[in-house]
Amino acid sequence: KLEYYKKFNIVINYLKENGSDAEFMPEYVIEEADRLAMRVNEATNENTVVMLMASDAHLKTGDLNSDNALRHMSQAMRRLAEKCRLDFAAYLGDMTSGGKDKSLNEAKKEFMNVNSYLHPVFSLVPSLRCSGSEDSLSKAYYRNGEHISGDEIYSYIYDRNTEAVFPDSNKLRGYCYMDLEKEKLRIICLNTSDTYGTKLTPTAET
Repeated sequence: KLEYYKKFNIVINYLKENGSDAEFMPEYVIEEADRLAMRVNEATNENTVVMLMASDAHLKTGDLNSDNALRHMSQAMRRLAEKCRLDFAAYLGDMTSGGKDKSLNEAKKEFMNVNSYLHPVFSLVPSLRCSGSEDSLSKAYYRNGEHISGDEIYSYIYDRNTEAVFPDSNKLRGYCYMDLEKEKLRIICLNTSDTYGTKLTPTAET
């Protein structure tokens, strides 16, 4: 009970100091992000390349805990960006849970939701977004009668890779690369769930 009131008072005091529309950042997010940032900074020198990765949201639309998890992920990434010098960020796929009961509209909302939480950090540093095995909704084909098309996957995910180079023949399938000139580094984005031209998902583009 005392622990509950202690946490409640932390929230109230934060809102008093920052306004009622302020986004509260839980203590565990601050502590863990700061602990990781300290370790990164201790290991960083002028030749170090620092990358921030996230993946596998696998969330349910409208689930409070899912929304909190996304919010806390975004807060932690922003905190790390403030405390560390980031050279690159990536989302490695699976913005949706993609289960057999998932509707196309639910999945599309999840794409947009995850993108909105990634934006605060990904808009500040060079970044790539990749699709995952769940994102075409191939498992839900028999429920929906169709997959999410390559065009839509591109619009939700790869279209955000504004600094990347796409070979024309593979653009909708997600293959691209990005050069970090200063770091003399090329980062290549592959699509490990690509099933184009196979019998695995005969009606899917990828």
